[in-house]
Amino acid sequence: MSGIPANTVIDIRSTPELAPGQALEQWESVLSESYFPLAVSNPQMERFHSRVRAVTYGAVGGSLIEGTPQRVYRSRRHVDRPDEPILMALFATAGRGTLEGAGRDSVIEPGGLLLYDNVQPCAAHFGSTWGLLSMQVQLPSIVERTGISIGRLPINVRIPSSGAVGVIERFFRDLLEVQQTDPEAAARLGEHAVDLMASAVLLACGAQPTEQSAQALARQQALAFVRRHYTDPDLTTEQIAQACAVSRRTLYRLFEDVEGGVGAMVRRRRIGTAQALLRVDGVRSLESIAAACGFASDRHFYRAFKQATGMTPGEYRALQHPADRPPAQHVSSVTGHDPVA
Repeated sequence: MSGIPANTVIDIRSTPELAPGQALEQWESVLSESYFPLAVSNPQMERFHSRVRAVTYGAVGGSLIEGTPQRVYRSRRHVDRPDEPILMALFATAGRGTLEGAGRDSVIEPGGLLLYDNVQPCAAHFGSTWGLLSMQVQLPSIVERTGISIGRLPINVRIPSSGAVGVIERFFRDLLEVQQTDPEAAARLGEHAVDLMASAVLLACGAQPTEQSAQALARQQALAFVRRHYTDPDLTTEQIAQACAVSRRTLYRLFEDVEGGVGAMVRRRRIGTAQALLRVDGVRSLESIAAACGFASDRHFYRAFKQATGMTPGEYRALQHPADRPPAQHVSSVTGHDPVA
């Protein structure tokens, strides 16, 4: 999909040795070779800076792109060249611009999704520093998965990224973040990328997702809900299922490939947060950390942490802060209640 090697960052900027015009030419070459032929112009030639970070997950390519003011366009002469038909889902991450194409102008700014295909001319204008999250997939594969013909695709129609579309945007954002720290985990998450691209198209068309796309979307809705609420000690699987509009049985089936299921997934997130807090804070009480991470009791925190890491929270923190070991803390013997874990 992209000519940029996976997880590669290309940064181009004008310097005393590289004139803005030369930097712009290099940037145009990078974009054209990585995606498809296009051109770039810069209305402010006194400086130029752009960068792209690209990843690939099977048939889906992802990019984080940012730059100084510029115009990126695909003219009729570019379209006349034989290219692989590609559908792009664009989410703005910073700045504001305009996309011209398909007979209309749409605003490019955070909080919305724009679909664009490379089979017709278009032009994107950015008057200030900007950023885009772009996901690319072969257009025929989306048509096949959704049953929506190319002529019915809502090209260059801004879709607010709220509700289910917001879940899809957060998934792709998180995917590229995880790529930086855990490429193996990102690769597993990336297996759902095509289905979620298909879901985005169906939602943009006002159609119901297919069964496969709906399952991928429901899974991401569950993960998004857990990210927002895992610190609530009263969180239950019933609440997670209701938030995704599925039954508990369906929820369990959605995460049957996750070791330990939904409860273990929530517990691991709580443990991960506790580890982060213990690493950065050498004096905060363990009771306070347990509460902040969503454990219903100190005893449950102690037991779950030791089971996951092989050491107690106090022992873990002592390893992180060997010079600031606090006195041993008493762990409550009161039995806690952690419904989801």
